[in-house]
Amino acid sequence: MFVCSILSGSPPLTFIWLKNGVSLTESDNIKITNDDDLSVLTIKSVKYHNNGNYTCLVKNPQGSDEYTAPLFIKGKVAIFVVIV
Repeated sequence: MFVCSILSGSPPLTFIWLKNGVSLTESDNIKITNDDDLSVLTIKSVKYHNNGNYTCLVKNPQGSDEYTAPLFIKGKVAIFVVIV
């Protein structure tokens, strides 16, 4: 699970999730839940192919910001990075 939350900013906010620079959409294995000031990306069944750099891009009419965190899968253990 990745959590992306803003520290400051004016609504309306748009959250976009990217993996290795490519936009992610919901699927059988990916769930994206957006609230007013946060977004949660959930990978339901983590596999080796989920390795990569995950980016949360937040936009509003005044501009945008983003944060990228890596996800490394080693064997049967997954290391998750929470974006705050």
